[in-house]
Amino acid sequence: MLSAFSKYNSNLGYCQGLNFIVVFLLELGFTEEQTFAILKYVCTDIVPLDYYINMVSLFSDKTMLVEMLKYFNRSLYNAIKSFDSDVISILAFPWFICLFTKSEI
Repeated sequence: MLSAFSKYNSNLGYCQGLNFIVVFLLELGFTEEQTFAILKYVCTDIVPLDYYINMVSLFSDKTMLVEMLKYFNRSLYNAIKSFDSDVISILAFPWFICLFTKSEI
């Protein structure tokens, strides 16, 4: 299915995370045809093209998450910021890329 989708939408092609979306939809009981139609709709009408290609919208989502943490949970924000690495990106990007269809990261 992912190969067919990458041929259908050559601008996007195959992107990491699409496999989780497809599996999620199939496990919900959608047929392959329905899953393909939903994937087309999500990737063309809902998710911005730059979310997967150059990840501009993905970084915008990460920035929004950081700002929300600062505002709503300052202690968690401070704990995360105490690490040397960008923990928010490490934790949030896989979750964002698969559009919240994967529960464990």
